[in-house]
Amino acid sequence: MRKVTMTPLADYYRDRAAEYDTVYAKPERQCDLARLTAELPRLVEGGRVLEIAGGTGYWTRVLSASAASVTATDINAETLDVARARNYGPASVNFRIADAYGLDEVPGEFDAAFIGFFWSHVPRADLPRFLTGLRDRLGAKKRVIVLDN
Repeated sequence: MRKVTMTPLADYYRDRAAEYDTVYAKPERQCDLARLTAELPRLVEGGRVLEIAGGTGYWTRVLSASAASVTATDINAETLDVARARNYGPASVNFRIADAYGLDEVPGEFDAAFIGFFWSHVPRADLPRFLTGLRDRLGAKKRVIVLDN
């Protein structure tokens, strides 16, 4: 298994795992969040979803409402600990510590990938490497859903 390299950004999210979801309570975000929460289940219905940088499981919960399975990955054990404490829909949900740049080490077959609020953390210079790794992991003609600010 490849060693996961922590970065200042990963350290930031690790240190704030217990408080991170407060960002979703902001009043100005409620309309967008409601729309996304209603739309996402349709996009992954019956699918096997690889969630990249799933963090505390906020979006894992939404995906699990209709997906067949969700494999939620994150670089931080602390955020995945928060995620494990949530209740999920009928989908089979499992969690894996994984580097978003090392998706080849995540076992399973997937019909889609979900990237929720991680895209903006990928440096432009690293986009080709990230996208190549994602394509190589998923295979051809798979759905990729990206949400970000």
